Amino acid sequence: MSYVFTHAANALSIAEQQYATAGTVRFSAFTSCIGLLARNGTNVTGVHLVMFSNTDSPFDNAAAEAAIALLGAYQQVVVIGQTGMWDDNFHGPYQHLLAGLAHPIVIDVNDGTYGGRVANNVFQTYQNGNYINV
Repeated sequence: MSYVFTHAANALSIAEQQYATAGTVRFSAFTSCIGLLARNGTNVTGVHLVMFSNTDSPFDNAAAEAAIALLGAYQQVVVIGQTGMWDDNFHGPYQHLLAGLAHPIVIDVNDGTYGGRVANNVFQTYQNGNYINV
C-alpha cells in the first residue's frame, strides 16, 4: 500500500498523511482534506487524510482501514473537512471509512484549519479559531 501514514512531530500541525495523539491536536490547513478526531479519555488522536497520497495513490479501502487502526480505542469520533467532496469523488472508500467507525459525527466544512481537544471533560472541535462542543 502506497498510502502510508507517519507520526507527526508536532501535534498542533498534523500534516497530510500524518497522525498524532495529545490533549489538543490540530491539522495543517485543509484544502480538499478530511480529518479523523477520536477522543480517548482526555486525549485526542488526529489523522489527516488526503485524496491522493504523496506517491499519487488514491485513498482506498486499505487506507481507510489503516486510518481507523491508528485511532485505537475511543469513546467519540468526528470526521471533519470536505466530507461532501469526498463522498462525491471517493464514495466507496469514504463510505468504507464511515462504516468502520463507531457512530461517527460528520462535520462538512470548507477549507480551513481544524482540530480537537478535551476541555473540562468535553470533546470539542477546533474550527478556524473557535472551539465547538461535539
